[in-house]
Amino acid sequence: MTGSAEIQTTATSTTSSIMEAKEASNIVTVTAFPNPFTDNINFQVETKQSGQGVLEVYNMTGQKVKTIFSGYMNAGRQRFSMTVPAGQTSVLLYVFTMGNQRITGKLLHQGSR
Repeated sequence: MTGSAEIQTTATSTTSSIMEAKEASNIVTVTAFPNPFTDNINFQVETKQSGQGVLEVYNMTGQKVKTIFSGYMNAGRQRFSMTVPAGQTSVLLYVFTMGNQRITGKLLHQGSR
């Protein structure tokens, strides 16, 4: 008598986890315009999920210039605007946080180099 053993192999695909990671990284997008700015800045925030969100603007020394929005955001597209404080002619940074997502960007003042 001869015995035979069956060996089963299981292949797993990492494609789905890669796709999920890509989708997760694209849950939030933020667009700021015009950039360079003069005295007003518009923000467009698009989210695929609802949740608590915060949009803040900082100067280059890390001081908060303004909280544009803080609260619950529904999934979809929302717009915000900011009047730039008088005398603020340097580079600004915006930070949008929602859940574990953090989006940052640089805003240049027209005339700054």
